[in-house]
Amino acid sequence: MYTAEALLRVDELARPAELCGFLLCWSGAPQQIQRTAQKLLAEVAQRLPADDLAMAMQRGRAQSPAEIVAQVMGFAGPVAETDRPVAEP
Repeated sequence: MYTAEALLRVDELARPAELCGFLLCWSGAPQQIQRTAQKLLAEVAQRLPADDLAMAMQRGRAQSPAEIVAQVMGFAGPVAETDRPVAEP
């Protein structure tokens, strides 16, 4: 979550919302991480317009763990399309 918190400090709000969207629907995320994501998302929701927040969350829910790791690491190449999280209705 350090990356998301750093982005929030520089007013880059969509990316932390995407990461939270992923973490809150990924069954592999530990409860502590999900709680941290919920807190961070509450802060983002106060600063990002609702429509932008919803779109960012949807983008995050559509990403795979490999895509998230690649983004955090700054990898610009293609990533495997496996292990996509299932978005909750």
